[in-house]
Amino acid sequence: ENSGRQHSTPAFYLSLLRRACKWRVQTGCLARDPCDGIPLPKERDVPIRVLTPEEERAIAESLGQPYALWMRFAILTGLRQSEQFSLRWRDVNVAGKVLLVPCPATGGIAEVALPDEALSILQELQRHSLSFLVFADPGNPTQPADVHQFYTTTWTNAVRKAGVPWVAWKDLRHTAGARLGAQGWPPD
Repeated sequence: ENSGRQHSTPAFYLSLLRRACKWRVQTGCLARDPCDGIPLPKERDVPIRVLTPEEERAIAESLGQPYALWMRFAILTGLRQSEQFSLRWRDVNVAGKVLLVPCPATGGIAEVALPDEALSILQELQRHSLSFLVFADPGNPTQPADVHQFYTTTWTNAVRKAGVPWVAWKDLRHTAGARLGAQGWPPD
């Protein structure tokens, strides 16, 4: 039992401990590395979770608005949670039907094409927006959404209430990819 932790967590901490011990051996603080001979735990392959349209509808119904729009937007765009919830209105190019998303790997900006339904969602959100952020706190629209609170309470409760097997937010990205693949889009 992993107490809610990722299966890779023990390997991460053991790897960190190994680096620290190796450094302490090199600096003369340890005579030998106590981690020598301790194998890293094998990581389990975790299957990719893709929502069915029925599961999506059930969760959306449990979420209510505006959260159902947030989920649908994630499925339509394939954005990561951090990308979606840091999205600002100035990053939205409605005329060009694209989002401008920072790309940490290159330090540049990636253009994410927006399907018509995603544009409609943005227009709906903008009608009620008082924030520079696209996904603002519904209770206080001048503040960013508290993503942690949303995920640990609203999202978790909605998934349970919908009666579907557990769905993490990252699974919405997997769902986006699987649906694009089914439409013939090549994986990038």
